[in-house]
Amino acid sequence: MTQAFVADASVAVGWVHPGQSTTQTAAMLEAMSEGAALEVPALWPMEVANALTILVGRRKLLESERQTGLEWLRRLRVRIDHDMASLAFTRLSELATTHGLSVYDATYLELAHRRKLMFGMQGRTATSGREAGRRKAVGVIGIRPSAVAVGTQALRVASLRTTIKTRPRASRASS
Repeated sequence: MTQAFVADASVAVGWVHPGQSTTQTAAMLEAMSEGAALEVPALWPMEVANALTILVGRRKLLESERQTGLEWLRRLRVRIDHDMASLAFTRLSELATTHGLSVYDATYLELAHRRKLMFGMQGRTATSGREAGRRKAVGVIGIRPSAVAVGTQALRVASLRTTIKTRPRASRASS
């Protein structure tokens, strides 16, 4: 079992929105229920909250689902890395330019590389991320969005609530 991994905001959105769920996002959530820790840069909570807000605006997610999703995401076992701001104008910009990524995506890649962890991402940046990961010797779990939903929204939220009950609240990771 993986003890820790890095996942971008798209993975967390897959945990909340059935249309964004894949077998890989479900496997990452299962790994967390078995004790694996999620490590994320400090921008992750803002990206997740923003993506869920956009889904509500597009009528792909109900406001009550967004609120419930944010509540259980807040309780996940997450280690937040706060070192990225100091790297934005140097290391992260270089990674983004070199690998054709956004600075946001480079943030996740840099964290995975520095901590020597697997990196899960989905969407259109998965291909670029996978290539960049190979160059940086980071294992990238590229996820293509599909219709692989894990049950209905209500069942997923109920299941996740059960999983999260025993997990400590998010903590700040120190480097």
